[in-house]
Amino acid sequence: MSDKPDAVTPDGNFVNFMMAIIAAPVVLAWIGLSIFLVVMAFRDESVVTDIESYKSVLLIVGSPALVIIYKVLEMWTTQENAKIENVRKSTFENGDEDLEIEITEKEE
Repeated sequence: MSDKPDAVTPDGNFVNFMMAIIAAPVVLAWIGLSIFLVVMAFRDESVVTDIESYKSVLLIVGSPALVIIYKVLEMWTTQENAKIENVRKSTFENGDEDLEIEITEKEE
């Protein structure tokens, strides 16, 4: 990967750009459609009788939305694991410095 910015965004963060333009609207549309379907099912009986067409649309939008949600949760888990690993490393690094000081004192 190069350090030069992408042509799409000035800061070179193409993934964030795609998440904002494509992923967020897909997930929000899926959530909105789901809420709309539940509310309309309680208000209008014809929605319940025509539920198959609504389910089809919900599944078409929901499939990519679930993949996006899964990937976001996976990235979040990776970031949290990296934070935990950094804390663990910094904790043991401090102990290593003290150990190195003790070893050099014993050698002298």
